[in-house]
Amino acid sequence: MSKKSYAGGLAKKTRRLLRKVIPNRRIKDALELAIAECIQKGILAELLTDHQSEVKRMLLTEYNPKKHIRQEREEAREEGREEGWNSGCEYGRQEGIEQTAVNMLQDGMSPEKVAQLTGLTIERMEKIKQKNKL
Repeated sequence: MSKKSYAGGLAKKTRRLLRKVIPNRRIKDALELAIAECIQKGILAELLTDHQSEVKRMLLTEYNPKKHIRQEREEAREEGREEGWNSGCEYGRQEGIEQTAVNMLQDGMSPEKVAQLTGLTIERMEKIKQKNKL
C-alpha cells in the first residue's frame, strides 16, 4: 500500500472520529484518537510514532471546518446515491422477475411451475395473479 493511500486512510479515520467526537471534544482530541488508532492498526505506524507532533500540527493547521462540512456532505451524498442505485437495481430486478411470471401465467403455465422457475414463492404468485386479474 502506498504512503498516499495510507495518508488517505488517516484522513478518513480522522473524519470518522471527528464526526463522533466533535460535539463532546476538541478537534485536537479527535486527532490524537485518530493517530493512536492508526498506530494501533499499523497504518503509517512508524511515521506517526516518529513524527506524531508534526502530523498533529499539520492536520490542525490545515483543518478547515467549512471544507470538513463540505466533505461530509459529499460523502453522505455519495453514500445516498449508492444506496439509491442499489435499491433501484434490486427493485428493477424484482419487477422484471414478476413481469416474467405474469407472462408465464398468461401463457398458461401453472403457478407452481412459474414459482419453481422464477424463485418466487407460491404466496407471491397468488398475489401476482390477484393483482393482474389472472
